Amino acid sequence: VAHWPRAQHPATGVEAAARQFRYHFFAATMAATGAGYLLTAHHQNDLAETMLMKLVRGGQLSQLVGIRDQRSFASGQLVRPLLPFPKARLRAYANYHHLTWYEDDTNQDETITRNRYRHELLPALERENPHFLDHLTAYHQQLMDLVSWAHHQADRQLADVTTAGQLVVSRWRQLPVAAQRLVLERWLERSVPDIKQAVIDAAMAALTSRHHPQQELSLPAGYQLVVNYAVAFIQPPRKMLGKPQNEGTTVVELGQWYPINDQQLILTKECRPDNAVYAQEMWLAPEQWPWRLRHWQPGGFIRLRGGGHQ
Repeated sequence: VAHWPRAQHPATGVEAAARQFRYHFFAATMAATGAGYLLTAHHQNDLAETMLMKLVRGGQLSQLVGIRDQRSFASGQLVRPLLPFPKARLRAYANYHHLTWYEDDTNQDETITRNRYRHELLPALERENPHFLDHLTAYHQQLMDLVSWAHHQADRQLADVTTAGQLVVSRWRQLPVAAQRLVLERWLERSVPDIKQAVIDAAMAALTSRHHPQQELSLPAGYQLVVNYAVAFIQPPRKMLGKPQNEGTTVVELGQWYPINDQQLILTKECRPDNAVYAQEMWLAPEQWPWRLRHWQPGGFIRLRGGGHQ
């Protein structure tokens, strides 16, 4: 059991902060006990709510999968074994076997987006079709299979059309149009955060243009897509290029880029690790701020994932 003091609650974004607190506690518990698996009680209704929210919000097809059955987490695996079961069935089982569960008071707060889906949209859809949850779960599995296969194929083709991280335009153009889009999306996601459909559309137009063989396209977070005749490459934010500050300490703020060396930068932001390629989720308690970034100094050490130190 872990308690999150009310004094540490942020003024806004408490749901996201609470999630970070929970998973930070889970990771610490796994490390302390040597556990290889974390099981959470997400159920079929949670999955349906998430899929509907992502459908309404818009984004990439891969995000429409919703909650994944399992993924890597901390020193092991996060597994959600109850996803196939609706909340009503779990509640009936708990009542029949006299099991105790805990209900979050905020679940009734309809100023929270998820709760409006839970109390208004889902019941209305189930009135239209009592098997709605089962159908949505079937779509979830089909989407997971399709996305996994598409990513595997795109990664294989991406290896054939890139050299030293650069996209060879002539090879990429030889792919079928559908493959071009998927491969391009995978290539962009490796370097640039928050890729949206409009960005992919604009990049497709730039790479397929025969009249403008040289172009620069603005991407999220200050990145640039540079098309230079035969190749295309991604340029990091220009304001951060140049000699890094190797001496001293930098106080880190969210939403800012910081140089590591002449070629590498890090971005600190609130993110979704499921959708990030080169991201590490961290949770810092209020007393651990401000967070400072500096280069290695004699006597310094880091804690490794397995529990040791370096």
